[in-house]
Amino acid sequence: MRAKPRPRPGRPRLEEGSPQVRQRLVEAAIELAHERGFQAVGVRQIAQAAGVTPGMIAYYFGDKRGLYQAMFDATYQRLVERLRSLLERPPSSGDPIARIVDLQISTLADTPWLPPLLAREVLARESPLREFFAERLAKGPGVLIPQMLRREMAEGRIRDDLDPTLLMMSIFGMGMIAYLMQPVAGPALGYTLDDDFRDRLIAHVQALLARGLAPAGARA
Repeated sequence: MRAKPRPRPGRPRLEEGSPQVRQRLVEAAIELAHERGFQAVGVRQIAQAAGVTPGMIAYYFGDKRGLYQAMFDATYQRLVERLRSLLERPPSSGDPIARIVDLQISTLADTPWLPPLLAREVLARESPLREFFAERLAKGPGVLIPQMLRREMAEGRIRDDLDPTLLMMSIFGMGMIAYLMQPVAGPALGYTLDDDFRDRLIAHVQALLARGLAPAGARA
């Protein structure tokens, strides 16, 4: 009688190897990072929240940084889909610059774990995540947003004497800096990252851009 073949090393049990397990781990990691901050969340806590063994994180993601990448990808895919939707809308459907501002700041507000992750794992030191983030930026927002800005310039809706890539960086910077600097600037300047602050920041950046990007005739 032939012996049954031994399972491949590291292969999960059938109930843990379903496609839903990977998604549950990502969702659990996002929820815990939202509640406690990603630095305070361990692999065992994430696995417990997802209802699986800690080995599943190694199986699906390699390590905790691989799970960070999956967390970011889940947010990134939603962001890119919404940017593509903005590009596909007819020019008469509203102000795309205001929508970009709303989209960016709302995304930051909905993912409070993201700015600390960027600061600690991407900006502060060399890490595999730096290349990962750079690749996603280059293929997604780094292409779609300048493309949208060039269209607005060509149609005469915003001034055409600005560099689209630098303009994109300016838009991102005005929204991102408040979230990156909150641990220091929040106590010093008296703000917290709540819904009221999000709404005020969106309106503030939109107002600045509406004035600064208006064509010459509209600014007179």
